[in-house]
Amino acid sequence: MSYPPSPEQPSQPPDQGHPPPNQGYPAPPNQGHPQPNPGYPAPHTGYLPPNQGHLGTSAPADDDKTWALAAHIGVLVAAWFAMGFIAPLVILLIKGGSSPFVKRHATESLNFQLSLLLYSLIAALLAVFTLGLGLFVIIPVALVIMLLALVAIIMGTVAASKGDDFRYPLCIRFLS
Repeated sequence: MSYPPSPEQPSQPPDQGHPPPNQGYPAPPNQGHPQPNPGYPAPHTGYLPPNQGHLGTSAPADDDKTWALAAHIGVLVAAWFAMGFIAPLVILLIKGGSSPFVKRHATESLNFQLSLLLYSLIAALLAVFTLGLGLFVIIPVALVIMLLALVAIIMGTVAASKGDDFRYPLCIRFLS
C-alpha cells in the first residue's frame, strides 16, 4: 500500500532507492581535511594525540623525561636523610625554567613531599598531645601511608619515563 507524501518530505521517484549496501552516502565537500575513507566524512578529532599533555604540547625530549624521572625517584635517595623534598627542589631550581614538563613533575613531586612532611608533623604532635596513646593509631596508619607513598612515587616515575603527566593523591598544592 502506498501512502501519499507528506508536505514536509518531498516524494522520491520509485526507481531511485537507497544506495547499495557498503557504498555510503556522498561525502560533503572537502574542507581542508583529508578524507581517509572515500564516501564518508572525516572523523571528528576532538581529542589530543597521545603524549600531548594537558596543554597540547608536544612529547617531551628524552633529557626532559630523565630529569622528570629523577624528580620522583630522587626522593627515595633523599628520604634516607629524612629530606625527601631536596631532590625535586634542586631539579625544579636547575631545570624548571627551561622545561615545562620537568617543572610540572618536579613541582608535583615537591608538593607531595611537603604534604608528607606536614602529615608527619601533625602525627608527631598528635602523639605528643595524647601522651603516646596516639601511637597505637599513628604507627599502623603511618606504615600504610609509607607503602602508598612508595607506590605513588613509582607510578610518578613510570609516568615521567613515558612522557605523561602525573598527579599525586592527597597532595596539598603548595606550589603551582
